[in-house]
Amino acid sequence: MSVRRLLKNIFIITAFATMYAALLGLAVWLTGRIVSDRYEWSQWIAWTPTPVAIALAGVGFLCAWRPGGTTRRRRVRRISWGVSLFGLVVYFALFEHHLFSARDCDVQGLRIVHWNSSATPRAQTNDAAALLAELDGDVTILTNHGAIHRRQPIREWMGEDGFVLRPQPFAVMSKLPVLEARTVVSSEQMHVVVLRLDAAASLGQDLTIWLIDLPSNPETPRMETARTVRAWIDKANLPPADIILGDFNMTRGSASLKVIAPTFRHAFDVAGVGYGATYPRKTPWLHIDHMLVADSIEPLSYCVRNPGVSTHRLQLMTVKSATE
Repeated sequence: MSVRRLLKNIFIITAFATMYAALLGLAVWLTGRIVSDRYEWSQWIAWTPTPVAIALAGVGFLCAWRPGGTTRRRRVRRISWGVSLFGLVVYFALFEHHLFSARDCDVQGLRIVHWNSSATPRAQTNDAAALLAELDGDVTILTNHGAIHRRQPIREWMGEDGFVLRPQPFAVMSKLPVLEARTVVSSEQMHVVVLRLDAAASLGQDLTIWLIDLPSNPETPRMETARTVRAWIDKANLPPADIILGDFNMTRGSASLKVIAPTFRHAFDVAGVGYGATYPRKTPWLHIDHMLVADSIEPLSYCVRNPGVSTHRLQLMTVKSATE
Protein backbone atom coordinates (compact mmCIF):
# COMPACT_ATOMS: atom_id res chain seq x y z
CA MET A 1 0.00 0.00 0.00
CA SER A 2 1.36 3.41 -0.98
CA VAL A 3 1.93 6.13 1.59
CA ARG A 4 -0.70 8.30 -0.14
CA ARG A 5 -3.31 5.55 0.08
CA LEU A 6 -2.42 4.92 3.72
CA LEU A 7 -2.79 8.59 4.61
CA LYS A 8 -6.12 8.74 2.80
CA ASN A 9 -7.42 5.76 4.75
CA ILE A 10 -6.24 7.26 8.04
CA PHE A 11 -8.03 10.53 7.14
CA ILE A 12 -11.28 8.70 6.29
CA ILE A 13 -11.21 6.64 9.49
CA THR A 14 -10.41 9.71 11.61
CA ALA A 15 -13.19 11.75 9.98
CA PHE A 16 -15.60 8.84 10.42
CA ALA A 17 -14.76 8.47 14.11
CA THR A 18 -14.90 12.23 14.71
CA MET A 19 -18.29 12.50 13.01
CA TYR A 20 -19.80 9.80 15.21
CA ALA A 21 -18.17 11.29 18.31
CA ALA A 22 -19.90 14.57 17.41
CA LEU A 23 -23.17 12.68 16.94
CA LEU A 24 -22.77 11.14 20.40
CA GLY A 25 -22.09 14.59 21.88
CA LEU A 26 -25.25 15.95 20.25
CA ALA A 27 -27.23 13.05 21.65
CA VAL A 28 -25.94 13.86 25.14
CA TRP A 29 -26.86 17.55 24.71
CA LEU A 30 -30.34 16.67 23.46
CA THR A 31 -30.84 14.26 26.38
CA GLY A 32 -30.02 17.12 28.75
CA ARG A 33 -32.58 19.34 27.04
CA ILE A 34 -35.30 16.66 27.21
CA VAL A 35 -34.66 15.22 30.68
CA SER A 36 -33.63 18.63 32.08
CA ASP A 37 -32.59 18.70 35.76
CA ARG A 38 -35.18 16.18 36.94
CA TYR A 39 -32.35 13.99 38.22
CA GLU A 40 -29.00 14.73 39.80
CA TRP A 41 -27.11 13.10 36.93
CA SER A 42 -29.06 14.90 34.23
CA GLN A 43 -28.62 18.40 35.61
CA TRP A 44 -24.96 18.31 34.61
CA ILE A 45 -25.67 17.67 30.95
CA ALA A 46 -28.70 20.00 31.03
CA TRP A 47 -26.25 22.84 31.73
CA THR A 48 -24.32 22.15 28.51
CA PRO A 49 -24.57 25.40 26.51
CA THR A 50 -26.02 25.33 23.01
CA PRO A 51 -22.84 26.77 21.40
CA VAL A 52 -21.18 23.46 22.31
CA ALA A 53 -23.89 21.65 20.33
CA ILE A 54 -23.43 24.09 17.44
CA ALA A 55 -19.68 23.42 17.45
CA LEU A 56 -20.30 19.66 17.45
CA ALA A 57 -22.72 20.01 14.53
CA GLY A 58 -20.13 22.09 12.68
CA VAL A 59 -17.50 19.41 13.20
CA GLY A 60 -19.94 16.74 12.05
CA PHE A 61 -20.81 18.78 8.96
CA LEU A 62 -17.15 19.15 8.01
CA CYS A 63 -16.50 15.44 8.56
CA ALA A 64 -19.53 14.59 6.42
CA TRP A 65 -17.58 15.79 3.39
CA ARG A 66 -15.08 12.99 3.73
CA PRO A 67 -14.80 10.63 0.73
CA GLY A 68 -16.21 7.14 0.90
CA GLY A 69 -19.60 5.55 0.45
CA THR A 70 -21.97 5.89 -2.45
CA THR A 71 -22.93 9.25 -3.92
CA ARG A 72 -26.39 8.98 -2.36
CA ARG A 73 -25.00 8.23 1.12
CA ARG A 74 -22.58 11.14 0.89
CA ARG A 75 -25.43 13.47 -0.11
CA VAL A 76 -27.68 12.25 2.71
CA ARG A 77 -25.08 12.69 5.44
CA ARG A 78 -24.08 16.15 4.20
CA ILE A 79 -27.69 17.32 4.04
CA SER A 80 -28.46 15.77 7.44
CA TRP A 81 -25.56 17.48 9.15
CA GLY A 82 -26.19 20.75 7.32
CA VAL A 83 -29.84 20.80 8.42
CA SER A 84 -28.82 19.97 12.00
CA LEU A 85 -26.27 22.80 12.07
CA PHE A 86 -28.72 25.29 10.58
CA GLY A 87 -31.51 24.22 12.96
CA LEU A 88 -29.29 24.64 16.02
CA VAL A 89 -28.18 28.12 14.92
CA VAL A 90 -31.80 29.18 14.37
CA TYR A 91 -32.83 27.72 17.74
CA PHE A 92 -29.99 29.55 19.50
CA ALA A 93 -30.57 32.92 17.82
CA LEU A 94 -34.38 33.05 17.78
CA PHE A 95 -35.66 30.86 20.60
CA GLU A 96 -33.01 30.34 23.27
CA HIS A 97 -32.03 33.98 22.78
CA HIS A 98 -33.81 36.80 20.96
CA LEU A 99 -30.89 38.20 19.00
CA PHE A 100 -33.08 39.84 16.36
CA SER A 101 -35.90 41.09 18.56
CA ALA A 102 -37.43 44.40 17.50
CA ARG A 103 -38.46 45.27 21.07
CA ASP A 104 -36.95 48.23 22.88
CA CYS A 105 -35.56 47.91 26.41
CA ASP A 106 -36.40 51.52 27.22
CA VAL A 107 -40.18 51.46 27.00
CA GLN A 108 -42.65 53.25 29.23
CA GLY A 109 -43.97 51.26 32.16
CA LEU A 110 -43.09 50.15 35.68
CA ARG A 111 -39.39 49.27 35.74
CA ILE A 112 -38.08 46.42 37.89
CA VAL A 113 -34.35 45.74 38.28
CA HIS A 114 -32.78 42.69 39.89
CA TRP A 115 -29.08 41.99 40.28
CA ASN A 116 -27.04 39.49 42.25
CA SER A 117 -24.25 41.91 43.09
CA SER A 118 -22.10 39.41 44.97
CA ALA A 119 -18.32 39.70 44.61
CA THR A 120 -18.48 43.41 43.81
CA PRO A 121 -15.18 44.89 45.10
CA ARG A 122 -15.69 47.50 47.79
CA ALA A 123 -13.78 50.02 45.71
CA GLN A 124 -16.35 49.67 42.92
CA THR A 125 -19.56 49.88 44.97
CA ASN A 126 -19.90 53.60 44.15
CA ASP A 127 -19.79 52.80 40.43
CA ALA A 128 -22.34 50.03 40.91
CA ALA A 129 -24.61 52.38 42.87
CA ALA A 130 -24.32 55.00 40.12
CA LEU A 131 -25.31 52.41 37.51
CA LEU A 132 -28.42 51.43 39.48
CA ALA A 133 -29.38 55.08 39.88
CA GLU A 134 -28.96 55.56 36.12
CA LEU A 135 -31.24 52.59 35.39
CA ASP A 136 -33.84 54.36 37.56
CA GLY A 137 -35.94 51.32 38.44
CA ASP A 138 -39.23 51.86 40.22
CA VAL A 139 -38.28 48.78 42.20
CA THR A 140 -34.62 47.72 42.43
CA ILE A 141 -33.68 44.51 44.22
CA LEU A 142 -30.16 43.37 45.02
CA THR A 143 -29.16 39.89 46.13
CA ASN A 144 -26.01 39.69 48.31
CA HIS A 145 -25.94 43.46 48.22
CA GLY A 146 -22.89 44.31 50.31
CA ALA A 147 -22.77 48.05 50.90
CA ILE A 148 -24.06 49.23 47.51
CA HIS A 149 -27.42 50.42 48.81
CA ARG A 150 -25.69 52.72 51.31
CA ARG A 151 -23.61 54.60 48.74
CA GLN A 152 -24.14 58.27 47.97
CA PRO A 153 -25.54 57.78 44.42
CA ILE A 154 -28.31 55.59 45.87
CA ARG A 155 -29.14 58.07 48.61
CA GLU A 156 -29.31 60.94 46.11
CA TRP A 157 -31.37 58.92 43.66
CA MET A 158 -33.89 57.61 46.20
CA GLY A 159 -34.28 60.90 48.01
CA GLU A 160 -36.49 61.30 51.04
CA ASP A 161 -39.54 59.66 49.46
CA GLY A 162 -37.89 56.36 48.56
CA PHE A 163 -37.91 53.17 50.61
CA VAL A 164 -34.77 51.14 51.35
CA LEU A 165 -35.31 47.78 53.09
CA ARG A 166 -32.89 44.96 53.89
CA PRO A 167 -34.66 41.61 54.29
CA GLN A 168 -31.54 39.43 54.10
CA PRO A 169 -29.95 38.55 51.76
CA PHE A 170 -31.77 41.21 49.73
CA ALA A 171 -31.75 44.98 49.59
CA VAL A 172 -34.93 46.56 48.24
CA MET A 173 -34.96 50.11 46.89
CA SER A 174 -38.49 51.13 46.01
CA LYS A 175 -40.12 54.31 44.80
CA LEU A 176 -43.46 52.64 45.49
CA PRO A 177 -44.85 52.60 49.05
CA VAL A 178 -43.99 49.31 50.76
CA LEU A 179 -47.00 47.58 52.31
CA GLU A 180 -45.20 44.44 53.49
CA ALA A 181 -41.72 42.93 53.49
CA ARG A 182 -41.72 39.56 55.21
CA THR A 183 -39.09 36.83 55.37
CA VAL A 184 -40.77 33.47 54.80
CA VAL A 185 -37.72 31.21 54.60
CA SER A 186 -34.11 31.81 55.58
CA SER A 187 -32.46 28.42 55.95
CA GLU A 188 -29.77 26.27 54.35
CA GLN A 189 -28.83 28.94 51.81
CA MET A 190 -32.46 29.14 50.73
CA HIS A 191 -34.28 32.44 51.11
CA VAL A 192 -37.84 33.49 50.28
CA VAL A 193 -39.13 37.00 51.01
CA VAL A 194 -42.60 38.39 50.27
CA LEU A 195 -42.69 42.02 49.14
CA ARG A 196 -46.00 43.84 48.73
CA LEU A 197 -46.04 47.29 47.14
CA ASP A 198 -48.67 49.93 46.50
CA ALA A 199 -48.57 50.18 42.71
CA ALA A 200 -52.04 51.71 42.29
CA ALA A 201 -50.67 54.81 40.59
CA SER A 202 -48.83 52.88 37.87
CA LEU A 203 -50.60 49.50 37.65
CA GLY A 204 -53.96 50.20 39.29
CA GLN A 205 -53.31 47.42 41.81
CA ASP A 206 -51.02 46.26 44.59
CA LEU A 207 -47.94 44.43 43.39
CA THR A 208 -46.78 41.26 45.17
CA ILE A 209 -43.24 40.03 44.48
CA TRP A 210 -41.64 36.88 45.85
CA LEU A 211 -37.88 37.27 46.18
CA ILE A 212 -35.97 34.00 45.97
CA ASP A 213 -32.31 33.10 46.42
CA LEU A 214 -31.21 29.46 46.18
CA PRO A 215 -27.93 27.50 46.64
CA SER A 216 -25.23 27.88 44.01
CA ASN A 217 -23.27 24.68 44.76
CA PRO A 218 -23.40 22.71 41.47
CA GLU A 219 -23.50 19.43 43.39
CA THR A 220 -26.82 20.38 45.05
CA PRO A 221 -29.68 18.52 43.32
CA ARG A 222 -31.83 21.22 41.74
CA MET A 223 -35.04 19.19 41.73
CA GLU A 224 -34.71 18.41 45.43
CA THR A 225 -34.19 22.11 46.15
CA ALA A 226 -37.21 23.05 44.05
CA ARG A 227 -39.49 20.61 45.84
CA THR A 228 -38.30 21.85 49.23
CA VAL A 229 -38.96 25.48 48.31
CA ARG A 230 -42.35 24.66 46.84
CA ALA A 231 -43.33 22.82 50.03
CA TRP A 232 -42.28 25.81 52.15
CA ILE A 233 -44.28 28.17 49.94
CA ASP A 234 -47.39 26.00 50.10
CA LYS A 235 -47.10 25.65 53.88
CA ALA A 236 -46.66 29.42 54.37
CA ASN A 237 -49.89 30.17 52.48
CA LEU A 238 -48.37 33.24 50.84
CA PRO A 239 -50.36 35.93 49.05
CA PRO A 240 -50.45 35.16 45.32
CA ALA A 241 -47.42 36.55 43.54
CA ASP A 242 -47.57 38.80 40.51
CA ILE A 243 -43.82 38.44 39.99
CA ILE A 244 -41.25 35.93 41.25
CA LEU A 245 -37.62 36.94 40.83
CA GLY A 246 -34.13 36.23 42.07
CA ASP A 247 -31.05 34.09 41.60
CA PHE A 248 -32.48 30.57 41.36
CA ASN A 249 -29.31 28.87 40.12
CA MET A 250 -31.66 26.92 37.84
CA THR A 251 -31.71 27.37 34.09
CA ARG A 252 -34.54 28.98 32.16
CA GLY A 253 -37.13 26.38 31.11
CA SER A 254 -35.78 23.75 33.50
CA ALA A 255 -38.02 21.19 35.16
CA SER A 256 -36.99 22.40 38.64
CA LEU A 257 -37.98 25.99 37.86
CA LYS A 258 -41.41 24.80 36.77
CA VAL A 259 -41.87 22.98 40.08
CA ILE A 260 -41.42 26.26 41.95
CA ALA A 261 -43.63 28.33 39.63
CA PRO A 262 -45.67 25.96 37.47
CA THR A 263 -48.18 28.52 36.15
CA PHE A 264 -45.79 31.45 35.65
CA ARG A 265 -44.30 32.68 32.39
CA HIS A 266 -40.68 33.66 32.04
CA ALA A 267 -40.39 37.35 31.18
CA PHE A 268 -37.66 36.60 28.66
CA ASP A 269 -39.88 34.16 26.76
CA VAL A 270 -42.61 36.80 26.55
CA ALA A 271 -40.65 40.01 25.98
CA GLY A 272 -36.93 39.21 25.91
CA VAL A 273 -34.50 41.36 23.97
CA GLY A 274 -31.08 40.18 22.80
CA TYR A 275 -28.80 37.68 24.51
CA GLY A 276 -30.45 36.12 27.56
CA ALA A 277 -27.76 34.57 29.76
CA THR A 278 -26.79 36.05 33.15
CA TYR A 279 -23.85 33.95 34.41
CA PRO A 280 -20.89 34.17 34.50
CA ARG A 281 -20.91 37.89 33.84
CA LYS A 282 -17.88 38.17 31.53
CA THR A 283 -18.83 35.28 29.24
CA PRO A 284 -22.39 34.29 30.22
CA TRP A 285 -23.75 30.97 29.04
CA LEU A 286 -26.32 30.13 31.75
CA HIS A 287 -29.58 31.98 32.44
CA ILE A 288 -29.94 31.41 36.19
CA ASP A 289 -31.35 34.77 37.34
CA HIS A 290 -35.03 34.99 36.52
CA MET A 291 -38.13 37.13 36.48
CA LEU A 292 -41.34 35.11 36.29
CA VAL A 293 -44.72 36.75 35.80
CA ALA A 294 -48.31 35.76 36.56
CA ASP A 295 -51.25 36.44 34.26
CA SER A 296 -51.94 39.68 36.17
CA ILE A 297 -48.76 41.27 34.75
CA GLU A 298 -47.79 41.89 31.14
CA PRO A 299 -44.04 42.26 30.43
CA LEU A 300 -43.26 44.94 27.85
CA SER A 301 -39.53 44.25 27.73
CA TYR A 302 -36.93 42.12 29.48
CA CYS A 303 -33.21 42.76 29.05
CA VAL A 304 -29.98 41.43 30.50
CA ARG A 305 -27.22 44.00 31.02
CA ASN A 306 -23.56 43.81 31.94
CA PRO A 307 -22.95 45.97 35.05
CA GLY A 308 -19.18 45.68 34.68
CA VAL A 309 -18.71 44.17 38.15
CA SER A 310 -19.96 41.15 40.14
CA THR A 311 -20.20 37.58 38.88
CA HIS A 312 -23.75 38.03 37.50
CA ARG A 313 -25.35 40.23 34.89
CA LEU A 314 -28.42 42.16 35.96
CA GLN A 315 -31.95 41.83 34.63
CA LEU A 316 -34.28 44.70 33.82
CA MET A 317 -38.00 44.30 33.13
CA THR A 318 -40.66 46.84 32.24
CA VAL A 319 -44.27 45.82 32.92
CA LYS A 320 -47.85 46.99 32.84
CA SER A 321 -51.05 45.58 34.26
CA ALA A 322 -52.55 42.85 32.10
CA THR A 323 -55.94 44.53 32.43
CA GLU A 324 -54.84 47.76 30.77
